[in-house]
Amino acid sequence: MGDPLTIDLTGESASAANGELRLWIIGNTLRFKIDPPLPVGVERSYLIQGVGNSAYIKKGTIIGSEGSIDVDELPSGVYTFTTIVDGKPCSAKWAK
Repeated sequence: MGDPLTIDLTGESASAANGELRLWIIGNTLRFKIDPPLPVGVERSYLIQGVGNSAYIKKGTIIGSEGSIDVDELPSGVYTFTTIVDGKPCSAKWAK
């Protein structure tokens, strides 16, 4: 039998058109950075959804292109983070 499949979900990033979404987790905080940056004060919505269990959902709004989201209430697992980057939906997976 072969080696087990391992997927490294640390420091995940995804590209959308001319933009990029980068995620990393520190404790119970999901950090993000989105390029190209939006002007200060511009909001964008986000959706966090469990990959194996769509019952775990968190929605909200982020302001700016860099910041953090408290994910303390989410159980351990693999999630997707989706937001708009360069006018198009962009998602990245991450693990807690």
